[in-house]
Amino acid sequence: MAATPPPKILFLTTQNPTELEATWTAQQNWKLPETLRKRGAQVDIRSWLAPTTTTRTLASYDTITFLCCANYDQHSLTFPTFLRSTLIPATHLNPSLRILNSAEATLWNTDKHYLLSLSSAGFPIPTTKFLDLRQHDLSSLLSTLAASGSEGLQVLKPSISASGKMTHLLRDATAPSEPDIEFLLQALQKGVHGDLMLQAYQEGIVDGEHSLVFVGGAYSHTVLKKPRAGDFRCQGKFGGSRVEVPREDVPEVAMETAVGVVRFLGERFFAVEGDAGVVYVRVDGVVQEGRFVVMEVELIEPELWLGSGAGEAGLERLCGAMLSL
Repeated sequence: MAATPPPKILFLTTQNPTELEATWTAQQNWKLPETLRKRGAQVDIRSWLAPTTTTRTLASYDTITFLCCANYDQHSLTFPTFLRSTLIPATHLNPSLRILNSAEATLWNTDKHYLLSLSSAGFPIPTTKFLDLRQHDLSSLLSTLAASGSEGLQVLKPSISASGKMTHLLRDATAPSEPDIEFLLQALQKGVHGDLMLQAYQEGIVDGEHSLVFVGGAYSHTVLKKPRAGDFRCQGKFGGSRVEVPREDVPEVAMETAVGVVRFLGERFFAVEGDAGVVYVRVDGVVQEGRFVVMEVELIEPELWLGSGAGEAGLERLCGAMLSL
């Protein structure tokens, strides 16, 4: 009797994998492919931009994931086209192919317009407006900001972005400062990926942003990210810090809201034949005025902090989910 072949798992990257070798242990979720190999899986790493990443090649795998696919957001037109024209057809050639997270969920999550659907479902989000810069010059953009009715501090950022790229704090939309003008000119001249978001600043960020991680629909662990004094961005490159939060210290309103978001996603992107649905989720938000305001929902390549503490259990759970599909 022939031995069962090991599962074939593909991690898609944006950069050429050979360019990542020297810094692999600094990449997000880098432990996952190594752990899967130790469990007996055949694990490949391939750039989705490579000419050899064809529909037929993708169809030869059992599971494909985006968990190491940083910088996909810098290809705001090419990446969705790859999903629709190359990856989804692979599921037609191989109906048992599982994509984590599903191509449908990934397409939904590429642009932060998804926040509007969360709001429509009843989840708190910051007051958010989307501006199409193709319809503006500096004069009209300044007029639009002044007439937006948005009071107090506002955050400007692209609707397709990650890691705090092109994020700017606007202190007064009716009286923009010189740095504000410089940011807007740069956005107009160089363009942004997607629309420009005008989002109400959340005072609760000074106490940190909770990131709740779920695997297979079940809660795994939480990390609290805090900006450095005088900043509002939590990313490490801006001086932010992070610490794991024990389950008993996670605010109940954060847990209740995040569980609701995961349930919403499960119902919207439920697993069907040829589609694994949503296997991993990170819900980011801040506690403000007794509510957990959802800042982002990460379904593509979130940092899941799988390396230590409660993240080790999350690593085991995710490996089990990927190997059992």
